[in-house]
Order: sequence, then structure tokens, then C-alpha cells
Amino acid sequence: MVALVRIVIARSVSNKEFARRFFERTATRTLDSLQQLFADWQEGGIELNAPPHILAELFLGLFVSDVHADAISHRVGIDNSLERLRARTHFFVMGSGVLENKNANISFEGSNGL
Repeated sequence: MVALVRIVIARSVSNKEFARRFFERTATRTLDSLQQLFADWQEGGIELNAPPHILAELFLGLFVSDVHADAISHRVGIDNSLERLRARTHFFVMGSGVLENKNANISFEGSNGL
């Protein structure tokens, strides 16, 4: 995955059309799906602390930043543990307001928790 990110970054610098197509086919679709997920939750009665498009950008950023950091640093000094991912995801969910909502059914406990 990291090697692919390096190739995409290198090619994107010199080829704007490639960069645009790659972004549209990957990040844009993921961002749209996340935005729809948050919008569906909101329509279902879950109160969010930010609009769905902002939450989608922030959540996707958790993962994109890690991939970019890995590509640039060769994973030197970066903690990619499951515990770190859980902590960051928990922080996001708390900040989004989802865990405060009685209509949300999200758990951080047990084997199926985040």
C-alpha cells in the first residue's frame, strides 16, 4: 500500500489529469460514502456535532494521514498499532457526538467493539 501511495504521489506531481482521476475514483467515492453514512445517521435521529460532510472529511483524514506519513517516513517512529487506531477512532466518535446519543448503538467494549 505504501509503495502505491509513493507512486501515485510521484506521478501526480507531473500529471494533473492522473491525479484528478485517481482522486475521483478513490478518495471522492469514499468521502461520498462516509458523508452519506453520517447523513443517514442524522436522518435516523442521531444528533451530530458537525455536518455530515465535515465528519466525513475528518474521519477519512484519520486514515489518509497515516498512509501519507508511512509513505514519507518509511514508517520510522510511527505507531500503527490497533490500540492507537482504537484511541483515535474513539476520540473521533466522542467528538462527533454519536456516543452521547441514545439512538446510537456503538460500543467500544468486547470483541466487536471499535
